[in-house]
Parts: sequence; structure tokens; C-alpha cells
Amino acid sequence: MKLYLTAAALLLLSSCAGTGRRASLPPSFDILEVKREIREYIIDGSLRARKGGTHFAGRGNVDKFRYADIMLEPDQRGEEYIVRWKCKASKRLTDPVVLRFEYMYTNAEPPSTTEKVYRELKPGKFIYFWHNIGDDYVKNGRVVSWKCSLLYRGEEVDHIQSPLWQ
Repeated sequence: MKLYLTAAALLLLSSCAGTGRRASLPPSFDILEVKREIREYIIDGSLRARKGGTHFAGRGNVDKFRYADIMLEPDQRGEEYIVRWKCKASKRLTDPVVLRFEYMYTNAEPPSTTEKVYRELKPGKFIYFWHNIGDDYVKNGRVVSWKCSLLYRGEEVDHIQSPLWQ
């Protein structure tokens, strides 16, 4: 059995070697992570030491600097979702790839959807940012559950979701 599989593999390789081309593999997609960051305040480290400023000496006479927490304005507060994903393929994809982000707010009933369409996609790693900031954040509240999916040629090829997604 082992000898038969080895002979079949050699036959396949020899048929590809004569043309000078590699057999093109179908593309594969992976959503690596979806990360949520809350934007309520920033840490400002610009309060650097100047003569008579906020400078103080730490252990071993190493200079340390104080940082300040600064609350953001209401129109800048909210949350941000960062989606990291990758595409493996032997050549550039001509069919569009769609990243769909579905989410449910705290104060809104039906789930909402946003989509990003990638045309003429070359293989590699990609990052997508989605913001729930300002008036939307105040009106609808935080996102309580979400689902992120990748579609290629109209079919879902990968997805990841929060534990509360139904």
C-alpha cells in the first residue's frame, strides 16, 4: 500500500514537472483574532520632567516620570474592534473576499451588520478596524455579542464569534 501511494505521488509530481508550473492550490482563509479595545480615557506621558516639573528620582537614582489619565470627550468615547486575518493562496485572487462583522448593541434590538469587500486581493495578513464611537456609542450602548465571518465566492470560509452570539 505504501509503495502504491509513493508511486502515485511520483507520477503526479512528474506530470507537474514537465509543464514548468506548480499546481495551484485553492486559497485558505483564517481569522486570527478579534480584539476589543475600550476608549474611555488616554494615558498621557507628555508631562515630562522639566526644571521644577513632575520629575522625581526613583530607586537607584533612575529618573521616573508621572503619567496622567485624561478622560476623552464624549464624542470620542466608545469601543474599537480589531480583526486580524490572513489569506493563503498561490496567486492574486480576482473574486472578491467579504469580511462581515455582525453585532448586537446593549440598547438596540435587531443585530446590525457591516461589511468590507476586498477586490483583487493578494495573499498576506490583513487588519480591519470597526469603531463604535461617539453618538452611536451613547445611543446604542456597548456591543454585547458579535460574529465575524469571511466569505469567498458567496460561501462562508471561516468565522469566529463571541460566546454570547446566538
